[in-house]
Amino acid sequence: MQSPHRAGPRRPAGPRSLSFPRSPSRPSALTPRRRRAAGTALRVPVRVPLLVTLVLPLLVPAAPASAQAFRPFTVDDALGVRTVSIADVTPDARWVAARVSTARSRMGTDHFRFGDPTYVAPARNELRVLDAATGDEVAVFPGAVQTGGEVWAPDGGRLAFLRRVEDRTVLEVWERDRRRVRAVGLRPGRELVW
Repeated sequence: MQSPHRAGPRRPAGPRSLSFPRSPSRPSALTPRRRRAAGTALRVPVRVPLLVTLVLPLLVPAAPASAQAFRPFTVDDALGVRTVSIADVTPDARWVAARVSTARSRMGTDHFRFGDPTYVAPARNELRVLDAATGDEVAVFPGAVQTGGEVWAPDGGRLAFLRRVEDRTVLEVWERDRRRVRAVGLRPGRELVW
């Protein structure tokens, strides 16, 4: 019985290059005339890009030196850059709850305590509500506070969130129509549902 594998010298392992010899009975699709035409159609004279590179900067007007009043970017500037993150959006996409924070608001973080389940890193932010239809903006609190877990009610009329007050976390609800915040009393066994 013959083996299905060919007997013969083994090829060395490694990358192989495949080459297919051109059949003399089948000429190439590109004739010498077509090759020349394709080559000239793709060629761009070297002088044209060089000319554009030299002339284009002369055509762009430069601002006068007196209009460029620069000041150095300082560490204080870097700490004051404001970052906006979307916390939640109402189901109809009209109202947006957003947190505005800076690097300065995260100062005081004890980086050695990351991974400690009892540590709550300080991250103060401004909680704002934006009306996507009109562009109006309302600050939920007058200053920066530590909030998280913002969730809109299904009707979009209330925003629930957790706020860190001293050493405890409280559940609060912001009422859009009244523009006021009220605390929600938590009792054991109480189910929280909108």
